Parts: sequence; structure tokens; C-alpha cells
Amino acid sequence: MNNDDKEQLEYIRAWVQQKKQREVHKQIAKRKIKYHFRMVFHWLIELFKKGR
Repeated sequence: MNNDDKEQLEYIRAWVQQKKQREVHKQIAKRKIKYHFRMVFHWLIELFKKGR
């Protein structure tokens, strides 16, 4: 195993790591969006109740 192979492996490892991180970020973003929507939805319902 020469140096080039080691560098390649490091590169691949780093890339996989990044991909995993991106997936985690996506999950978090989805959760935040869902939460935000729920908040807005509840807020609208409250407004509607007060308006009647």
C-alpha cells in the first residue's frame, strides 16, 4: 500500500463522513420545518377562534 492509496482512502472516508453529516442536517431541517408549520397552524387557529 503506497501513499496514494492512503490518501485515496482518507479522501473517501472524509467524503462518507460529510455525506452522513449532510443526512443528519437534512433530518434536523425537516424536523424544524415540521415544528414551524405546527406553530403557525396553531397560531392561525387561535386567530380564527378570537376572530369569531
